[in-house]
Amino acid sequence: MAGQVSELVAVHGEPLPQILELEKTRRCDLIIIGRRGTVPLLEQVFLGSVAKQVLALSRADVLIVR
Repeated sequence: MAGQVSELVAVHGEPLPQILELEKTRRCDLIIIGRRGTVPLLEQVFLGSVAKQVLALSRADVLIVR
C-alpha cells in the first residue's frame, strides 16, 4: 500500500522497556513480536512473557507470531 513504512530495529538491553520506548519515540502503529514456541501456552499464562507484557502495555496494536 502506498505510504506504508516498515522498519526493522535492533537494540540492546531489557526487551520490554526497549520495545515500549521505541513505540513511543517512533510513534508506531503496529508492533510485530514473536513468542517462543518452546513453552506451552498454558505455562505462559502463569509465567508471563515479553510478548504478553507488550500486548498489555503497548498503546499500538500488537501482532504476536509464532
